[in-house]
Amino acid sequence: MTVSQPTRSLTLKVAEDAYRGDAQFNVFVDGAQVGGTQTATASHAAGAWQDVTLTGTFSSTPRSVEVRFLNDAWGGSPGSDRNLYVDHLVLGTTTYQAEAAANSAGSAVGQAAGLYSAGSLVFDTTKAPAAATAAPTASATAAAPAPAATTPAAATLTLRVAEDAYRGDAQFNVFVDGAQVGGTQTATASHAAGAWQDVTLTGTFSSTPRSVEVRFLNDAWGGSPGSDRNLYVDHLVLGTTTYQGEAAANSAGSAVGDAAGLYAAGSLVFDTTKAPAATTPALAATTVTAVTAPTPVLTTPVVTTPVVSTPVVTTPVASRSSAPGLSLLGVNLAGADFSAGKLPGVFGTDYTYPTHAEVDYYAAKGLGVIRLPFLWERLQPTQGGALNASELGRIDDVVSYATAKGLKVVLDPHDYGSGYGHVIGSAQTPNSAFADFWGRLAGHFAGNANVMFGLMNEPNKQDATQWLASANAAIGAIRASGATRQEILVPGSYWDGAHSWVSSDNDTTVGNGIVDPSRNYAFEVHQYLDGDSSGTSADVVSATIGVDRLTAVTQWAESTGNRLFLGEFGVSQDAASLKAMDNMLAYMDQHAVWQGATYWAAGPWWGDYMYSIEPAGLGTAHVTDKPQMDVLEKFITT
Repeated sequence: MTVSQPTRSLTLKVAEDAYRGDAQFNVFVDGAQVGGTQTATASHAAGAWQDVTLTGTFSSTPRSVEVRFLNDAWGGSPGSDRNLYVDHLVLGTTTYQAEAAANSAGSAVGQAAGLYSAGSLVFDTTKAPAAATAAPTASATAAAPAPAATTPAAATLTLRVAEDAYRGDAQFNVFVDGAQVGGTQTATASHAAGAWQDVTLTGTFSSTPRSVEVRFLNDAWGGSPGSDRNLYVDHLVLGTTTYQGEAAANSAGSAVGDAAGLYAAGSLVFDTTKAPAATTPALAATTVTAVTAPTPVLTTPVVTTPVVSTPVVTTPVASRSSAPGLSLLGVNLAGADFSAGKLPGVFGTDYTYPTHAEVDYYAAKGLGVIRLPFLWERLQPTQGGALNASELGRIDDVVSYATAKGLKVVLDPHDYGSGYGHVIGSAQTPNSAFADFWGRLAGHFAGNANVMFGLMNEPNKQDATQWLASANAAIGAIRASGATRQEILVPGSYWDGAHSWVSSDNDTTVGNGIVDPSRNYAFEVHQYLDGDSSGTSADVVSATIGVDRLTAVTQWAESTGNRLFLGEFGVSQDAASLKAMDNMLAYMDQHAVWQGATYWAAGPWWGDYMYSIEPAGLGTAHVTDKPQMDVLEKFITT
């Protein structure tokens, strides 16, 4: 019998420094979100505060309450800086001052906490506060001056890891209390051979953190157990304490003896507030140790006791291996998005879907993914209504055929940030309608881990703040539908250009504000190489223009621990264009934050379109590749 928790409430006193929009945050009680995205509007500089009260079915004695600041922004001066301030939390009859909470995003400001970057303020509600204060009111309170900044002492942690390599090595990031430590890490020790390696990271994190997260970045699957990239974590050493991987919360796999296997992009989170069942000696910082353990059967984990043999000295690698490849390289198979002005349109006359022959051709080339554009209103003719069975059946046919061949399929509603004639997030097409659509579609494909969800093609009529709310509504609906394993591709606004990701506020707003309970998403951007990045001209600006336009977003992703996916790029067939495309893909290939890319475009109805990569003679005995395919094939790894 299920026992429902009674409804309870909590209150936070907050303020903000506004810049290009208000500060936004989410609240989590014992890791579960309470309420939606909250907005601070009281001016901290003016000495004002506001009370935010949330209700939910959480425990009356929770262990923690987390305030997660979503959308930090900085314009280069103190007057152009978006910040969040929290004075205190009231839970029941107890008040917890924010200065005493664990702050990964800033520092104390008197009795309050200032969050100056995207991150978290975590109240430990298992401990009695030093002194209780009266319950908050919404009246103005004088702002305290900012204290002098202090730098925490350096601390270290060590992870013992291994991998199954396929088309490159397994890569991961590490976060302590939500803040990334170090850059992107690479596992090189072969789990199948019984080898392990120790990766030691140093940072200015607390010596008694609440959590350590290992985020697996680049899962890949070629259709068989021998073509599967996985990450394994045996244990974490923090100070003198060892935490076994099997005991950590694993959203990406299951236990393998004392270790954890991560078989999909996702996270392994160690709760370091709890003493482990048993501790083992700390590891040497640069040791790779062979372990005699059988290769696990993925469906039924095998419990084994590792036997340590002679250690081999190595140095953990912080960048991708010397022989990588873009783990997901493919094409857009367009056609279902055609004739947007004719809805629903006539299948076979106004629009079409990829044929099995096309899927066979691109799979035979060794590509790993297809992006499938279609129209939202064609699939869901009535806002909030059922999905059209015929249209869903056509998508089903492509998805089932392609994923059976080991391809991943990105579902792409190709509607440019609108639906039913209005911008998503408007009164006419509210975020709830967008969430309803994605909840239905994701629920239908929840059982297929090779499906990826591309939230929307090129939003452009809304600003980043409005789009962020729409994206988070859709992500929440996707995960609530039961589709917790699939990766989500999140675009920005302003046509989603890679070249403008950092110069706009996509980086600070969308890049810092996504809330995904499964923590399995990448940011999708598009980039064309013509003069205005629109993809409407056959000419490219220069041989290096692709590299030039991707550099800023690449550096942003590397500094923030995010993943990127290039959803569209394309060039014509002349030598200069092909060279520019080659240079761009080579650059991406050397930067592990780039998970993959899909060329625009393939599909049967393109005719003489300048960027078409569709081969001549498909379905006959004489198939001729386009020159663009020759460039793509250079970056397909086996």
